[in-house]
Amino acid sequence: MLPASRELEFLKFLDTLGQYLRSTRDPRKAMAYALREGRAFFQASGGCIAVVEEGEPDAHLMVALPRGNPWDLEHIGQFIRHARPPVRGDLVLAPIRRRGAAWGAMAYTRPSPPFDHDDGRLLARITAVVSDAIQAMDRDRMLDVRDRIDRRIMELIHPKDLFYQILDGLRSLTHYDHSSALFIRERGENALRLVAEQIAWTKARSRHIGLTLPLDADLEPTLTSAEIHGFDREGDSWRAWTGKPVARLAELLDYNRDGHEGAPAREASMLCAPLVARDGMIGLLKVASRYPGRL
Repeated sequence: MLPASRELEFLKFLDTLGQYLRSTRDPRKAMAYALREGRAFFQASGGCIAVVEEGEPDAHLMVALPRGNPWDLEHIGQFIRHARPPVRGDLVLAPIRRRGAAWGAMAYTRPSPPFDHDDGRLLARITAVVSDAIQAMDRDRMLDVRDRIDRRIMELIHPKDLFYQILDGLRSLTHYDHSSALFIRERGENALRLVAEQIAWTKARSRHIGLTLPLDADLEPTLTSAEIHGFDREGDSWRAWTGKPVARLAELLDYNRDGHEGAPAREASMLCAPLVARDGMIGLLKVASRYPGRL
């Protein structure tokens, strides 16, 4: 068991290390800092972080202090690969994990006094903190890359193509058999304008693009709540799945009232999802089926 003074010193060390790791997004800088501060904490003559690459028999150095200090990379490589190399009193090792797998090790050496079990346990706690920090940095970097790619796609893609990609995605999710539609509410306007419609029951193109549906004050609370509403037709009227008095929304969106080549063009089931931003409702997605209870 560690003396209380040593435990307190270690907790202070971890706190300082954690503060630095939260302030950087560079894994290499994080490891170099942890190695340098750990060397002082353990009063080691040298320290290194070594990693193994797929297909290589031995580890190779990533960071070493001081430079030029000789290291038994075969021994460290065996430790990283869980081959249980012989314990040495002049060397302490702890694993570093990355991307969910064994990846490297932090090592310190000193001729005397020899390292003991407590030193190994403390170093393992340090490398666990470093591993978690590196994992968070890797995840953040991946998300940044994905965001940049997404932004680039959004810059290059035509808005109309984006609208129909959204509707294609809705079809794969809901398997609707009538149609889906995207409405946009222009800033300052009190109406919805149909900008994209995909028809599932016929190969004909939509005849309603550009259709404008006026919004009345009674619909504002329903649309700005961002709540998704489902409806089924009962005769000539609509019934909300939740029983709420919001059938006015379905009536507004019930603009398919004529047949086409004998097919039932009128919806019997409908899903409506308002698109709400900080400034209010900016649009609406609609998915429709030809049969009640299909959605």
